[in-house]
Amino acid sequence: MAISPEVYASLNILYASQAPSASDISLWQTNSSLTSLTWEETVLVFATSTAAQETYSFLAAPGAPTDATRKQYVLEVFNNAYGLQEADLDAAEIDYWVNWLSLTNSDGSPADSDGNGIPNILDFPIVLNQFQPPAIQQALVNRAEVALDFAVQFQLQGITSFTEEYYNTSWSILETVTAEEASVTAAKDLNILAAQAAAGVGNSAILTAGVDILTANSFLAPTVNNFGEFNATFNSGDNLTGSGTNPTLTVLNTGGDTLNTGPVLPTMKGIETLKVVNTGKDALLQVFGANVVGVKNVDLSDSTKGLDLSNFQTAVEKVSVNRTGLTFDAPLTITIAGAALAGSEDTVAVTLNQVGSFSPVTGAAATSLTLGLSPVSGNNGYEKISIESKGLANAVKALTATGSQEITITGDQDLLIRDALPNTATKLDASALEGDLDVTAGNGTVDFLGGKGNDTFRFKAGEFTATDKVDGGDGANTLAVAAADAETITAADTNIKNTQSLTLSSGGTANKTLRADLIGDKITTVTLAAPTGDNYTIRFAAGANSVNVLKNTSVGATLNVQANGGGNNDSLTFTIDGDDPGTPLQTEKANIDVGNLNLNNTDTPNLSIEQLKLVVNNSGAGDHKIGAITLPQTPGVVETITITGNSSLTISGAVTAEKLDASGLTEATAGTTGLTMTKVSNPGSTVGINLTGSTFDDALFGSKNNDFISGGTGKDTITGSGGFDQITLGDGFDTVIFNTKAVAGNAALNVQASYSTVTDFLTGATKTTTDLITISTDGVSGATDPLETLDNTAVAAGDAVATISVAQGATVDLSDSTANFLRLTGTGNIVAANTAQEGFNAAIAGGQIKVAAAGIDILTSYYDSANSQMVLGVVNSGDDKIKATDAFTVISRVAMTAGDYANFGNAQFTTFIA
Repeated sequence: MAISPEVYASLNILYASQAPSASDISLWQTNSSLTSLTWEETVLVFATSTAAQETYSFLAAPGAPTDATRKQYVLEVFNNAYGLQEADLDAAEIDYWVNWLSLTNSDGSPADSDGNGIPNILDFPIVLNQFQPPAIQQALVNRAEVALDFAVQFQLQGITSFTEEYYNTSWSILETVTAEEASVTAAKDLNILAAQAAAGVGNSAILTAGVDILTANSFLAPTVNNFGEFNATFNSGDNLTGSGTNPTLTVLNTGGDTLNTGPVLPTMKGIETLKVVNTGKDALLQVFGANVVGVKNVDLSDSTKGLDLSNFQTAVEKVSVNRTGLTFDAPLTITIAGAALAGSEDTVAVTLNQVGSFSPVTGAAATSLTLGLSPVSGNNGYEKISIESKGLANAVKALTATGSQEITITGDQDLLIRDALPNTATKLDASALEGDLDVTAGNGTVDFLGGKGNDTFRFKAGEFTATDKVDGGDGANTLAVAAADAETITAADTNIKNTQSLTLSSGGTANKTLRADLIGDKITTVTLAAPTGDNYTIRFAAGANSVNVLKNTSVGATLNVQANGGGNNDSLTFTIDGDDPGTPLQTEKANIDVGNLNLNNTDTPNLSIEQLKLVVNNSGAGDHKIGAITLPQTPGVVETITITGNSSLTISGAVTAEKLDASGLTEATAGTTGLTMTKVSNPGSTVGINLTGSTFDDALFGSKNNDFISGGTGKDTITGSGGFDQITLGDGFDTVIFNTKAVAGNAALNVQASYSTVTDFLTGATKTTTDLITISTDGVSGATDPLETLDNTAVAAGDAVATISVAQGATVDLSDSTANFLRLTGTGNIVAANTAQEGFNAAIAGGQIKVAAAGIDILTSYYDSANSQMVLGVVNSGDDKIKATDAFTVISRVAMTAGDYANFGNAQFTTFIA
């Protein structure tokens, strides 16, 4: 059964690097000796053909193959089948196929891995294609389609059999075809041109490897293949004269690293359009234009290498760049003889269609085009340049255009021009651009107008002043300047309009104030893209504003953020981001350190900010850090800190606010730790704090006042006991720390009116399956009075809790006991409203416990059945007996069942702390 024309064309591409002729296709469709071949036999015919051996030196003389020759074979097949270079491929995949080709049978002959009777080295192109994803296979499908069309176009001109020249021409065209549909359309246009030139119709001509003297309307300069070595047909000495409407020269500078070419000095007259495809060996195809007159249109398409047109004698009016610079940077430089640009209104229209490429991971430009449009000498160049951005997003590294004054940008796709515009190009109008624009100003005073997308206007250090005009147009737009330049704006700058975000490309100046409220009237976001090393102040207009921190900021100092306008309804979103998603040039993840953040600016007028949303994103392995966070304490306002993001956070200073909620953290980058607080909250205040932890392991620090603290899920550590605290431990095995010195300034631990209530306490059999309590040894009865054992030994930090249980009403002598925790098993309160002292009295009842000395402070507990709580406190023995008349001072009430209390003891405590 005959193979389909599509499969036949693919085999010609894979093994022969050419399109088939109409007679070739007919032969394989009608000759019984060929149609009767099995698939395996067909593959062998192609794989062992002379054409295959000319295409792949590995097949011509495999000899003693090495990994290097196998790799070359792999890369050649990828290039012939899909137009992919080594830089486009995963190194691991290359290594896999190299290893696959090295497999042998026991006798040393090449292996047949799929058992079809064909050695791996012969059916490798077929196997490789079978294992490619559809997106890559599409390039071969497209090339087969163009190959069949090449045969059809030649047949329409009466050419059914091909000479070597025609086969070479077909491959020059096929090499321009990729997985993109647009490349198919462009290649089919070249097929028509080639067929007409071959037939001598349509006033067309095909150039040869020699010197050509031709007159025509359409010229085609393909690459020719001489025994595996490619030679250009567009050469020095060619004398080409255009005739008819829009005479066009198409140069196919293909053939990869084997193409022999160099600078070209042709004579060209009357040719209006020059089209070039350059995938050749050299970085540039150089064309010297001293004898080139009349070229008005230049097109560079489907190219991996650049084009340099030097000293052309006629001003080029239109430049088109399509699907170029996708895998490597590509320059396009056009210089025009000065006399051709002598006017004051010279214009050039540039169209960019899928130029350069962007990383799908970071968004940064991966490859780009460098575009030069200048006179050979002098400063009188193109005064006006228009650029249309279409197809897909376009990336330009630099636009060099001596003498340019005004640039107009249109189109529906994003455009990046990375390097600064020419200094003379002070006016830019992108109002018709629908995509996003990212552009950098030159040294002049500029007048820039943005378009309908989210535009970014950048200024080099020392260049932005109050005289520069930037109107962002529609969208969410950004002005990026050096901090020192932005800090010079101290009066209302009305030249900035429709710009919502300000990025500081350099660090802020120590002790300076950035007046974001004066730069235009819409700046609500400031991004600190470089380290700031000292105290710094950012002032916004009143309302909702944002600060993004991308580098270490004010470490060891204070960042003040203010809202100008008074009122008590201001908010700030403060984002610490190790990999800013809005700035493509930022691609690294890093741990960011920020100093103190102060929003409490109560000077007249009131500049304070009452609500803080703290977002922590994209840290490295570890966490972001911030110092003290200070919000104002405004009557009638609950000052709130909300923490969200995908990174761990350590707050190394005190938090001053009425509420902190970290339940929105979605990831712990420091092991299992979410939020770590290290200092007492609300120092110097009479206001408590409402703390909510994350779903990870948190360390939460209350105030000396009455707090509400919820650990959430995770293994949390909560420091309370500074006031009448309500502590909810939540899921996970948590630790609650009672250490009033840590939160209340060295006060006594057992303040009767300042005990904590703990809920969700889990009682397990071991220290790894239970919630835990940590008790301070000092500052109990007084600032320096320690807890003691029953035999009157001071409890020291690091000592383990030693429990002794005594029944209700029991009279025992424990004066020689080393226990430091007295657990009364009797039930205390049976009336919910009873005090802790009344509960203790009921729990010990008429019992007496002899101890080693008078005045011993002993950690003690009993069970409050009326409230279902374990009551933890301190008993002072008064004399040498603990009894109902002794003072019991509560530390905490811990909700639990009677059954849990029966299991409560050593396992529920950590060692004592100081």
